[in-house]
Amino acid sequence: MGELLLCSHELAFVPYYIDSIALNIYSLEELCYYLIENTDLIEPSFMEEDLIDWIRSELKLPALAN
Repeated sequence: MGELLLCSHELAFVPYYIDSIALNIYSLEELCYYLIENTDLIEPSFMEEDLIDWIRSELKLPALAN
């Protein structure tokens, strides 16, 4: 049976695409879930400027992006 992922922040209009597993992410909660469940797949290049820009502009979380 699946899990319920309750999103308490605003959803992004434009998703962040994770190329390595062909996944669109629409929320901060989805990003956190991906990071927790796939720590072995995360490469140093994952934390690039485009992810930070997406967090700042789409999720509207400039403090987190800084």
